[in-house]
Amino acid sequence: MKNDFPYPDFTFNLYTFNLTAQEDLFLPSYKGATFRGAFGYALRKTICTLPGKICQECLLHTTCVYPYIFEPSPETFKINVPKRFQDLPRPFVLRPPRTKSRRILKSSPFNFELVLVGKTTDYLPYFIFTFNELGKFGLGKKRGKFDLIYVTDSVGNQIYDYKTHVIKDTGKVLSWKELVSEWKSPITLNFINPTRLKEEGKL
Repeated sequence: MKNDFPYPDFTFNLYTFNLTAQEDLFLPSYKGATFRGAFGYALRKTICTLPGKICQECLLHTTCVYPYIFEPSPETFKINVPKRFQDLPRPFVLRPPRTKSRRILKSSPFNFELVLVGKTTDYLPYFIFTFNELGKFGLGKKRGKFDLIYVTDSVGNQIYDYKTHVIKDTGKVLSWKELVSEWKSPITLNFINPTRLKEEGKL
């Protein structure tokens, strides 16, 4: 394996959340925005100690889980960056169910994938707790309810199930450097959701 890796290394974890619909779920064609938006709403609703207050003006802003995950800023990570980089990338990727169907029938199993980058893995319990709560709130056009049954890591190890409500560990850690070092040729990316790319501030 070569040591002249030209990019910064970082670690991440991949999880699969396995759920069962309690009621029919009605979702849009592009499900990512629905899952991500509902997660952000449920996360803030369940952990915010000062509801209604703007995050940046809150005394707990630099230590609260919500802005760290959903509204990261240089202050959150205690770093200095140019003004044009104030809106930092979110340290997670949520891959919605890949079915093309806009309806998930009652009692049907479905799943989505979650990637947590770096230290965000430490907050896995918040993601699990929030999706448990979101199942009670409901999701989609008619607020269809669902149950979170179990969570597995990238190699299929079950790290959480609804019977015990215990998280065994945070699962297998993946390294960007190790993965890229195994590539033998250029890769092709297939964007399955609408994507906007910027270069030097331009789309």
